[in-house]
Amino acid sequence: MRILMVTETFFPIVGGSETAIRYLSDALSDLGHEVMVAVMNVPQSSSPSKKFMFRQLPSTVGGIDGKTFGKIWNCRRLIREFRPDVVNAHFLFESGMVGTRAAHKEGVPSVVSIRGRGIFYRPRNFFDGLLSRWWIQGACTADGFIATSQEMADIAEQRHGIHPLAISNGVETDLFTPERKKDIRTPLGISARQRVLFCARRLVPKNGIEYMIRALPILRKQEDAVLLLAAPLNAEYDKLCSLVDTLGMRSYVRFLGPILHEELPSYFASADVTIQPSIAEARSLACLEAMASGAAVVATACGGLKELITHRENGYLIPAFEGSTYQVGAVNERGVRDLADAVLTLLHDPSLRAKICLGARAYAETCSWPAIAGQSLDIFQRAIHSFSSPR
Repeated sequence: MRILMVTETFFPIVGGSETAIRYLSDALSDLGHEVMVAVMNVPQSSSPSKKFMFRQLPSTVGGIDGKTFGKIWNCRRLIREFRPDVVNAHFLFESGMVGTRAAHKEGVPSVVSIRGRGIFYRPRNFFDGLLSRWWIQGACTADGFIATSQEMADIAEQRHGIHPLAISNGVETDLFTPERKKDIRTPLGISARQRVLFCARRLVPKNGIEYMIRALPILRKQEDAVLLLAAPLNAEYDKLCSLVDTLGMRSYVRFLGPILHEELPSYFASADVTIQPSIAEARSLACLEAMASGAAVVATACGGLKELITHRENGYLIPAFEGSTYQVGAVNERGVRDLADAVLTLLHDPSLRAKICLGARAYAETCSWPAIAGQSLDIFQRAIHSFSSPR
């Protein structure tokens, strides 16, 4: 099968969606399919993999910026050149519309993969609202839909009347393994007796990092714990640094900056507890990577996290910090206390922690990228059949 991926975000931007699109494309290529990734809106984008073809998808036509129409025009040209059997457009947003409109104009079926962007987008003004609704309406004419969590599938059905199939993100089970343990303490000046808490989340409000920092003084009354935060030093970095100083935790919080993807498994596998304190979450690839590494994960029961984790079996869930998806309000003390108590529970109960680590790895093995690629191919085949059937 020839598959054209259309996306509006990709490397060098690094996040869950970019990583998922890259490794899904790798896995499809490994299964013998020809894949091309076409990226719009990221002029500096490039491919980190040689397994699939890569193209930029510009908006200019004859030297004139045609905006969305220009992207559709250039996507049609690419489809005529590559001749895909199906177009897989990522996001129920502009790229979803561009990929679907271009595919249908060229007589090719399309499948839209629904990720956080689009479903949870909040327009900045009236014009932005009209534009985003137009994009979403165009994406909703696709021949098949995939959502990376059941919550997003349900929201898409309620809001837009479409019926996505929930397919998890995948994880590189050969890279993220419990065997990747190493000494992460010595290079950071952390003693062998100290407990290491690890969190690999961008420093943005919806990821709940402030909850973890506020929970640390409570934790430290019972355990000599150190918190390691792996993320680019932007967004809320200055605010969080100030909070660390206010709480007197400067010696116990390490902002590591971004960690190379290949090095993350060692941190997940070697930390005593990994934290996923999200206020809102579409489907956390970082959580799956931690689980594949055999980490003891504490996570909030929100979005896709509660679909990944079975409490006290392959992770430890605490109540969501907010009552609705993507509602980010003021930090509440109940959530801080719940998070501290959950981490202490795992630190004080080594048998429970060991059970969770084994369960986490077992679950992650069901989400290997070859398995997820196989499920995606089923949806592609259905879309091809539906598109070619008499209407």
